[in-house]
Amino acid sequence: MWTRVTKPVTVRSQNGPAATILQGWNSGSAAANYRVMLVNHEKAFVSGFTLENGKWDSSVYGDEGCGALRVIAGVVSNCVIRNSNGNDLGGGVNLRGGTITHCEIYGNKAYRSNNASAGKAGGIYMTGGTLQYSVVSNNIACSADAGCGIRMTGGITRHCLITDNLGNNAAVTGCGVHLAGGTMSECAITGNGVRDVTRSYAGGGVVQAGGTLRNCLIAGNRTM
Repeated sequence: MWTRVTKPVTVRSQNGPAATILQGWNSGSAAANYRVMLVNHEKAFVSGFTLENGKWDSSVYGDEGCGALRVIAGVVSNCVIRNSNGNDLGGGVNLRGGTITHCEIYGNKAYRSNNASAGKAGGIYMTGGTLQYSVVSNNIACSADAGCGIRMTGGITRHCLITDNLGNNAAVTGCGVHLAGGTMSECAITGNGVRDVTRSYAGGGVVQAGGTLRNCLIAGNRTM
């Protein structure tokens, strides 16, 4: 259940994301699949919305859901994606193609409802496409090699701020970014870390298992 933008159309709010909010789920809804939006056309353009309260219930639908937004083709610009729950394909966003630009992605969580210690890519899971000129902050993930802010196996991330993302248990690494493929450049990765400070794990800022990382600032991240 989500809004599907699969035609060559422009969908633009009149008053911007602060005034135009699309919600997937509320506290009165039964446990189910309430994602917010799918964008899948090369000439689709979406701008000026807040997408919030998306939810993917893995105990019902399996572990391959994103919380709020999936982009396969097209452009999403000037949007806020927040306060959504997914699992292994992103708490907030699953980017497979197209472009996300000038957006804020924050307050999302990746976890499995049938296993609270699992869930990858709190903010955004990327297998393709381009993420640029955006802020990814205050997202949470729960698995090893999670990528609490961003988990990349492909695509391009450039000119982004990845900050204050959090690993929710001691096994999490790559609290800012888990990079397994694709290219990340001209980004700032700061202030990310693990909640459990009683154990020692690597990659408060970045864990790189593949791909290309260049011309990025990585500072002030923490593991204990």
